[in-house]
Formats: sequence, structure tokens, C-alpha cells
Amino acid sequence: MQKLILGAGLLVGVPALASATGPVEEAAAAEAALKTQEKDDDANAYVCKKFPPPVGSRLGPRQICKTKANWKMLETDMQDGLRKMRNSISGQ
Repeated sequence: MQKLILGAGLLVGVPALASATGPVEEAAAAEAALKTQEKDDDANAYVCKKFPPPVGSRLGPRQICKTKANWKMLETDMQDGLRKMRNSISGQ
């Protein structure tokens, strides 16, 4: 039996605690939760982000999907570029 919790606009399935009949089921539930957490931490997992449409476009928002590692690399590259630009402007 699962209870549905609505929070922050997301629908999340949560196992009901009352349905656990013993330590074996509790251990299985804990192991499943750990696997889910490991899956979330996986750098090869795909993450899709929505971006606003280009200015003047009648199309809706665009969605770009990349792995977590690619998103992190893109973010660090952008930060490095901004840092270099800031240093060149300040004359350092």
C-alpha cells in the first residue's frame, strides 16, 4: 500500500509504515531506498532542464537533457570563463 504526498508540485509515492510486517520488510525497504539514492548520485544519470524560448520565438520552452557530469562540467567551464573575463577587465 502506498500513500501519495503532494509537495512542491511533485507527486511522490511513499510506502506506508503501517504496512511493514517485520524487520525483513523494513530491511528490504531500506535497501530499496539506498539503491534509489545511489541512482540519484550516479554521474551518468540524465537530467533534463527546461529553458525559456529564444526571444521572438512562438515555440514553447526548450528542454535540454545531459548527464549530471556534463551539466557540472558546463557549469565549471562557464565559471572559469567568467573568472577569466573579470580578471582581464580588472587588469590582473
